[in-house]
Amino acid sequence: MLRVRFICGLVAIAGATGPAPALAARWSLHLLPRPKGSGVSARLNGVSCPTALSCVAVGTVTAGASADWPLIERWSGARWSRQRVPWLAGASLDAVSCTPDRTCVAVGAIGSHGLVERLSHGAWTRRSLSQPLTGVSCTAASDCTAVGGALAFRWDGSRWRAQRSARPRPAGPGGVRLEAVSCPSARSCVAVGSNGCEALVERWNGRRWRVQPTASDGACTKRGIGAPVFTGVSCASPAACTAVGTLQPLNEGQIARPLAERWNGRRWSSQRMAGITSDVSCPSATSCTAVGVQPPLVNAEHWNGRRWAAQRLPVPGTHTLGWSLDSVSCASPLMCVAVGGLTDYSTAERPLVAEYRRTGR
Repeated sequence: MLRVRFICGLVAIAGATGPAPALAARWSLHLLPRPKGSGVSARLNGVSCPTALSCVAVGTVTAGASADWPLIERWSGARWSRQRVPWLAGASLDAVSCTPDRTCVAVGAIGSHGLVERLSHGAWTRRSLSQPLTGVSCTAASDCTAVGGALAFRWDGSRWRAQRSARPRPAGPGGVRLEAVSCPSARSCVAVGSNGCEALVERWNGRRWRVQPTASDGACTKRGIGAPVFTGVSCASPAACTAVGTLQPLNEGQIARPLAERWNGRRWSSQRMAGITSDVSCPSATSCTAVGVQPPLVNAEHWNGRRWAAQRLPVPGTHTLGWSLDSVSCASPLMCVAVGGLTDYSTAERPLVAEYRRTGR
């Protein structure tokens, strides 16, 4: 999945991310142990929390230029524990989706193929698909949709079937690239990404995928303000979706700008955010949390149904550190978990978890 990552200095982070939101909320940071071994790094790329007492986070362990293998961590409500998955060289996991019945599907890549890890009845099983995958969303144990590149795949409880995505014509430079997907029901999914110089939104209505016009259409070719790329999407219902990403610079000297749009059941409209975010989670139509990086700051923002407000993140330590948050999942408006990685530049990267608790009215 395309992620906006940036190594941030401690002094810049301490400048913070603007005023605290109106409702009392608190983020806390937790470092997870990295696998043993000299020079071994690990980071988390995706997370899913179907309940406040159950989360699964996935990522990648790296021990050299090409020696990658999957990483899966699970939250039991009391602690994080590493899951046993068969070692697989050259593999990585980018996204995960879990249902309340403790079924999870994690997706990623192994070489030029897609990797699927499925948790059912306490055991992880592995499958391979034809296309590297960057996003997944499950409404039930027998209903999941995964996306990657220009393809979508559907799990029906027994096997994965390729779906014909809308594939807009003409394809832009670099082609169609789907980054993330959110399915509020079995007959409604929204997949987002980019089509060369344009943002891309495709909607599944239970029968087929269709491209939807967005508020950022023409931002690149008509106004020259940047190439829009959606990297995260979350739908609280078929009539309430939020997509976030970046307006990528077109020319040297330009800076990346935040991109956010909201679907109200009829059309997509632009939203104003303080900084760039790469992922978003909306447990309700009036509550969304987004995380990412607005260089040089790690960024977190909350939507209260009317506007986005920056949230204050704690400083992760007393030494010069680099860190990022790349994915977020909210079990409710009161609880969210975001994941990423942290390094102090002298040791290998470690998995990072940020937990959000909201205690206001």
